[in-house]
Amino acid sequence: ARGGGSGGSNRETLLEDNVISDKLLDDFPDIPAEIHEELIGQLQPLLAAMVSEEQRVLQAELEAKHQAKFEASAKLVQERHEPLVVGLRALEAAGLQDSPLFQHLMREVLAEPVHQLLALRLQEITGTGMEVTAAN
Repeated sequence: ARGGGSGGSNRETLLEDNVISDKLLDDFPDIPAEIHEELIGQLQPLLAAMVSEEQRVLQAELEAKHQAKFEASAKLVQERHEPLVVGLRALEAAGLQDSPLFQHLMREVLAEPVHQLLALRLQEITGTGMEVTAAN
């Protein structure tokens, strides 16, 4: 952890004593030095706890959003599975695997779930969301 000054030595945040100290000195220049140091020592753990709690809340929100996207993608895959299998079997039975019907089936039934799954995986890897389409 970074630090310098008189706050705790086992800091888990990037808040530094000198940032708090500078702010206190700017806003309250009449505070005596010994009180100033005491304030910094008491504010640092409080601010660190507040930052830690906010990080926990944000992480939980991100995980909930990711879970919702995953569930939506899984539902779409389940909905499209049967029409895809039936369509593929029918085209195979009719000997039309290389036909425009096959291409249509792939584009209309398979493409959207594949794109959603790719977007979900890309977000897991990079941490940023992106729409995945046939164009990209």
